[in-house]
Amino acid sequence: MQDPAYAETGPPDMMAEPDGMMPMADVIPPEVLQLRRQMVLLTRLASMSNVAEAIEPEKLSEIGARVVREYKLDRDSRAEWEKTAKRALDIARQKKEPKSHPWPNASNVKYPVLTTASLQFAARAYPAIVDGPRIVKCAVVGRDPGGLKAARADRVSQHMSYQLLHELEEWESDMDVCLHQIPVVGCAFKKVYIDPSSKSGFRSELISALDFVVNQATKSLESVPRATHVFTRYPHEIDERIREGTFLEFDHKGGGEDGDDDDAPHEFLEQHRYWDIDGDGVAEPWIVTVHHKLQKVVRIMPGFDPNAILADPMRGKIVRIPKEQYFVKIPFIPDPEGGFYDIGFGRLLEPMSDIIDTTINQMMDAGTLQNAGGGFIGSGLNLGKAKVSLAPGEYKTVQSAGDDIRKAIVHMEHRGPSPVLANLLTLMIESAKDVASVKDILTGETPSNQTATSTMAAIEQGLKVFTAIYKRIFRALRQEYKLIFKVNQRQLNQPKYFQLLDEPQEVVASDYADDLDVMPTADPNSVTDMQRIAKAQFLMEQVAAGNPFIDGLEATRRALEGARIERIEDILKPPEPDPMQQDGMRAEIDAKKAETIKKVADARVSLAQIGAPLGAPMQIAEPAFMPPPPPGPPPGAGGPGATGEDMDADEMMGGMPPGMGGMPPPDMQGGMPSDLTPQELEAMAMQLGGAPLPSPEAAPVPPGMPV
Repeated sequence: MQDPAYAETGPPDMMAEPDGMMPMADVIPPEVLQLRRQMVLLTRLASMSNVAEAIEPEKLSEIGARVVREYKLDRDSRAEWEKTAKRALDIARQKKEPKSHPWPNASNVKYPVLTTASLQFAARAYPAIVDGPRIVKCAVVGRDPGGLKAARADRVSQHMSYQLLHELEEWESDMDVCLHQIPVVGCAFKKVYIDPSSKSGFRSELISALDFVVNQATKSLESVPRATHVFTRYPHEIDERIREGTFLEFDHKGGGEDGDDDDAPHEFLEQHRYWDIDGDGVAEPWIVTVHHKLQKVVRIMPGFDPNAILADPMRGKIVRIPKEQYFVKIPFIPDPEGGFYDIGFGRLLEPMSDIIDTTINQMMDAGTLQNAGGGFIGSGLNLGKAKVSLAPGEYKTVQSAGDDIRKAIVHMEHRGPSPVLANLLTLMIESAKDVASVKDILTGETPSNQTATSTMAAIEQGLKVFTAIYKRIFRALRQEYKLIFKVNQRQLNQPKYFQLLDEPQEVVASDYADDLDVMPTADPNSVTDMQRIAKAQFLMEQVAAGNPFIDGLEATRRALEGARIERIEDILKPPEPDPMQQDGMRAEIDAKKAETIKKVADARVSLAQIGAPLGAPMQIAEPAFMPPPPPGPPPGAGGPGATGEDMDADEMMGGMPPGMGGMPPPDMQGGMPSDLTPQELEAMAMQLGGAPLPSPEAAPVPPGMPV
């Protein structure tokens, strides 16, 4: 390895010892010192724009040939899947080929069962996934008592949705293409990587499953030892990358796919693989880009983060180097045999599609024979120069009598299309629709006079297959959003972020933290307009039936949302209050007032009967609708009925029976306490419209009670 920036003793700032100190090798154990050197070397290599510049040409040639050889091994392992996928694409595109059986240019009809299935799936999935301006939402992890996390989640949701829909304009179109690809071939892939030239700072590139090659026995992208992305570049694009230093300089003339065309695209292999580049016995994740035809290494990039390397300083060993994730698989239906590549309708419908096409072509060929006719002509028939074929309305003159002509010409009998084939064709088409879940009710044809519940049940049963597929797609989208979230964590354009959200910098500076989880916003249980409308109709049926547990206003609002009515607030009118209900509420308030007046009067009489001092405060249950009483002196703190500051409770009660001091009447216990004087009670009773309270002088005073 040749690294001009790396000396044998390591970088001066980390490996050199200050003057007057012992050599580092005498202080640090050799294995720890070796570990430090390895970490420094990997860090310096990872900081290079192209690591291939620091590697000898012989090693580059060796790794280039190895990349191409292992790419072919992985591609051979998926040969059967690739053959089926390519054939499915031809069927979905209605590609026609000449047919020579049973005669040249015989009927070769391709019934569009796969085309219909893929179009129906994409038509339902696309508006369900890209549904409105908020295609990304964030779920808060952990407690959020002040709502700060929820506010952050809303800002991140707004920002990431803006990035995908406005700054990354190709994302939505790629999603549209993806939803047409996966029902045919079985899966597709997304590649998320940093790109400073993009407005968003990253790319989320759609990759066809045919251009992403891993071994068929692979279990997951996280554990795969190598994965190859196949892409093409035109000669002028290659020259641009050489001039900017992205690619090593090499002679690419004649390396195109078409040797006769100098402007033909060149095929490159970008292989994400493990390779022990520094010879320390630990294979590191690297991204090696190789020209396929020339087997020339043009670029090597690190596939790991140097700060994430896990090492054991005590033993001086690197334990693990985590691999950076760039790819996300968008699946359709898992392979029953456990293969890495998922299957689509192309594989599921292939046998039935062959039967349907063969049956249709046989019936059309039989009809052609029946319509065209044909047979034998006896050798003794003299037709002269007349031709056997006749145009419509044409008559020919021959040298033989009519009776001789009838005897000399024998027609070949063609019975035409068989009714058995017609029945078989109907059966196979219905079976194909069952597999593809393409039913009349899902294509917009619903029976008349059918309730919303029945329609919703039929749609749900018809969409069982699609609903499961949607959930797999949402799972893949969640992984893609997480990769984008990590990219924003690393290099977020802070000024643009602040400007977009119009929030202070100190508020949103830490929005992209690790305590948020992102997930797609689409609902897999409402993936068609018919489902939403059926649910809305069900709610309105419950309101019309008088269900007491259904809020009519809220049900109407949700029904309008299900019908995609815009500006609901402008047309939704809250119900007017019921006058009879208002009268009932007034009567209830008046009754409570009268009851309060009675309790106040009874309390005043009870106070006089037990002989309490006239100026002593008393505890009265305060109604909930009364205003709080004005503050007054605390009980026993003096007042009109007090005899002095040092008067104790026994003196104030003046000979009352033991245990009665300071206790309110039994009917007043347990209420809300309120310190009101008799004068305040009388004023309150008069204000509420009641009779005046009995005068304190009119009440009998027990013997011994101070006046």
